[in-house]
Amino acid sequence: SMWWHGTQVENYALSIVFLNACLWLVARAGPDRRCPPLVFFLAGLALLNHAQNGALTLAAGALALADRPWRTAEGRRWLSRCAAAWAIGAAPYVAVLVADIVRAGELRPALQDALGGGFQSLMFRYGWSSVVSLGAWLVQQFPSPFLLFVPLGAIALARSRARRPAAIFVAVVLAVNTAFFLGYETWDQFAF
Repeated sequence: SMWWHGTQVENYALSIVFLNACLWLVARAGPDRRCPPLVFFLAGLALLNHAQNGALTLAAGALALADRPWRTAEGRRWLSRCAAAWAIGAAPYVAVLVADIVRAGELRPALQDALGGGFQSLMFRYGWSSVVSLGAWLVQQFPSPFLLFVPLGAIALARSRARRPAAIFVAVVLAVNTAFFLGYETWDQFAF
């Protein structure tokens, strides 16, 4: 699916750039250093590209809070820097949203468009078929013994202290996107 999205001349290719940049920064930080505020900036900026990139914000937030930094003054200052970096990154999205609200003349239609617009009728439609579809997607994505690498890789990532920050980040991005797209009845669910 990364190849499929990466070859589309639309916003998905740029979403992959944001995801990979955040993952690279998180992986470089390592287990003994905090997630750099630049990850938060990129997560905020990525919202302008696609609302789906909100998963990056959630992943960065989960990673930031994993070590309970609010317990120390230095940790609280670092959290403040991360929040400021995110706000600066999200400023273009907020500016467009405010312009849409002003243009629409009221809040509700602008927010509805910002949160999926006409696609909302396809969202949040969960059922047993969603779970069956997930199994089918995994087999379609990895139609060979490579399917075994999915659980093995997840276990290896979770058990590695050196990769703990990346594991948290990846787990949140995957969980958020998988949970959303299980209930999003669109023609290209497989690719998501």
